[in-house]
Amino acid sequence: MLQTKNLQFAYNNDLSFSFPDLGCGAGESLLITGRSGCGKTTLLHLLAGILHPSAGEISIGDTLLSSLGGAAADRFRGACIGLVYQRPHFIASLTVLDNLRLPAYLGHKPASEKAIGELAAHLGIGHTLRQLPDRLSVGEQQRASIARALVNRPALILADEPTSALDDENCASVIELLTRQAAEHDAALVIVTHDGRLKSAVKNQVELSLQGR
Repeated sequence: MLQTKNLQFAYNNDLSFSFPDLGCGAGESLLITGRSGCGKTTLLHLLAGILHPSAGEISIGDTLLSSLGGAAADRFRGACIGLVYQRPHFIASLTVLDNLRLPAYLGHKPASEKAIGELAAHLGIGHTLRQLPDRLSVGEQQRASIARALVNRPALILADEPTSALDDENCASVIELLTRQAAEHDAALVIVTHDGRLKSAVKNQVELSLQGR
């Protein structure tokens, strides 16, 4: 599902990264770890199509990301990539339900309220759909963030430090939820983290190393 080859990226200040080749199949999970400064966030942004590599290739399914540009890249990201952030980001003036509708709108897909309701119920946040995000607990916000990432049934789920701010109990709950949902939705899941607690939860792992500048 996800494949990278000879991936490199350079910032304007000459900070550069070379990444190992990655592969993650449908329904599988991949944990990417490493110390601060090794390029984890840069890699995640490359996989999401937010940054463009200076060299190398990223393929999601049969699509080569570098072959897309402009509106086509935005549509592909909205339809095929789900993002889970370290700290959930919502539009505060919209209800949880309307926040969950947004990925379908941005991905030019029909928003099925029934499907959204079923997903929310499955994640234990069905009772929050008519509430504003700031009325939710931290755990409910995290589950709502996961629901939003899954609404479009993306081929690829990217999670950026999803557990670093959580205690051990909530950490275990979130990682179990992410891996189970990826398997059930037949999506590739890539988790980028420095949280060592996740190493026992995900079998496939890649550790990035600090590189010369």
